[in-house]
Amino acid sequence: MRANPSAIPWSPMALAPVLAMALASCTIGPDYARPDVPLAASYNTAQAAQALPAADMRRYWTHTNDPILLALIDRALAQNLDLEQAAARLDQAGAGLDMARAALLPSGAVNGGYTNSYESVAAAPGAFLTGLPGGYPRNQENFALNGSASWEADIFGGTRRTNEAARANYAAASAGVAATQVAVVGAIATAYVQLRQVQAERAMLDRVISNQRRQTAL
Repeated sequence: MRANPSAIPWSPMALAPVLAMALASCTIGPDYARPDVPLAASYNTAQAAQALPAADMRRYWTHTNDPILLALIDRALAQNLDLEQAAARLDQAGAGLDMARAALLPSGAVNGGYTNSYESVAAAPGAFLTGLPGGYPRNQENFALNGSASWEADIFGGTRRTNEAARANYAAASAGVAATQVAVVGAIATAYVQLRQVQAERAMLDRVISNQRRQTAL
């Protein structure tokens, strides 16, 4: 006996998984590919740039055993306005990353309410209801509780691309903090070393002048 194809039962819901898989493959935009940037062999590229704690930036200069230089570095790391701006940009990027991650998760809301009313017998319907057999409770309390939940299917990958962009922005802001720390500490250390060099040269010139004066006096 030959089966009649038109008699085979089917449902449009059977096509839903296939349609979802087909749409999921249509992610918006190309995948990010890190560019191949040639670097000098003397650079250490084993780890990605990250924001370093102030203590790590200070540790490099501890071998100088100069408390004045270390105090200047600590003060610069704590009070420099460029560093504060970079840290604020990092916080902003972190908040954007949290929002992008939250967009991938289900969302829900719960709210409730409570009302308490006291019915007057001087006006309807209180005047009518109080005359009913058994009386009428004039004090009324009402409670309400409701909730909702939703989840947006990222069919075309727009939310995932937003998440990727937020992670890239956070990484860039983190590298910006590290670069600003290096620039600030480097400027402080360079100026301090130059000052010490000028002071040493002046001390040497003072000794030369003093020796020449003694020789002249002889």
